[in-house]
Formats: sequence, C-alpha cells, structure tokens
Amino acid sequence: MNAGQCYPLRLDPAGEITTWELPNFPLGLRARWAGAVQRRSLQGTTLLLYSDCLVEAKDATGEPVGYERFEALLAQADLPRAAEPLEALFAAGRRATGPTAWDDDATAVVVRRVPRADRVG
Repeated sequence: MNAGQCYPLRLDPAGEITTWELPNFPLGLRARWAGAVQRRSLQGTTLLLYSDCLVEAKDATGEPVGYERFEALLAQADLPRAAEPLEALFAAGRRATGPTAWDDDATAVVVRRVPRADRVG
C-alpha cells in the first residue's frame, strides 16, 4: 500500500535496488480509500520507506539530490550491511548536500527481515 509517499525501495544483499511502485492517491484526498494492496517477500532484504526531503534536498549549487543520485548514495551507504542503517543513510545525504539546510523534515524507516537460525523450512 502507498498513500502518496515516495515509492518504497527494496535493497538486496548484493546491492540491487528495486523500486516498488504502488501508485495511489494520498491519504485524506478522497472520502474512501480504494487503493491496491500488494504482498511482497522481504526475506533477506532491506526495505526503505522515506520522505521526499531526502530526494528534494539541495546541494551547495542548488541542485536537488534527485532519485538517481539518491539511489547511488544508498549503494554507497550499503544499508543492507550497515550496523546503523539510518545513521548511514542520513550521513550519505549530508555528504551529498554539505552544510546546505534541508527545506523539509527528513523521515526514514528501515525494515530488515533477517532469517532466524532456529527456524526450519
């Protein structure tokens, strides 16, 4: 389900980034929500939910980070292996923008599904 946010990103251990496109109207735009719900496996992967500030933040030249550069930053931050993935994500964003203030709040959620050693099958 997506309610008008940036599309979630799936990061696999090999570094491949997949955008999960789930187009829907933003929550509250319509009286009744009739969006699609999709189920996807997260086994062994990292899921990133994030606000648009992280792609709209501008560097010292006034150029927005953009989705393409944001994905390159994610690859450099290596979120699937980072001990502190949120710190790695925001540090990568700061490296891209330098001391330039971000115009909006920056929010991110990192979800990892790690296989349990005691689980069979």
